[in-house]
Amino acid sequence: MKRDNQEVAEFRTIFRDLFKQILGETGVKVLEYHFRRISSSDMYVLLSKNPSEFYKVLTRFFGAGAKAFIRIIASELIIRFGLEDISIRELMSILMGECDDSQHRLRELVTRIRARDVGGGP
Repeated sequence: MKRDNQEVAEFRTIFRDLFKQILGETGVKVLEYHFRRISSSDMYVLLSKNPSEFYKVLTRFFGAGAKAFIRIIASELIIRFGLEDISIRELMSILMGECDDSQHRLRELVTRIRARDVGGGP
């Protein structure tokens, strides 16, 4: 349970900051509110546990713009964290839950990002 809470906290730290950069603080609050209203779930918990369901809820909120939002997120993750070993398309597939192992791969990615933040290196 403690591991799950720590993992969700890592997702929240990385993705909330990223969403804030894209949408602004007010935009993130609006997204979080509507996400919870639509799904009855915390969006960072859902992203860490079920990327496919996370994307479905985003689609209900953004409509056709959900894919563009995911593309921006993927691009920013790659640029911000120097993820040179993954393409935007591949990261989009992971974030949208299109891969059989999306949850596992996304968790590994977050672990790598956090290790870089803490350790200061690749």
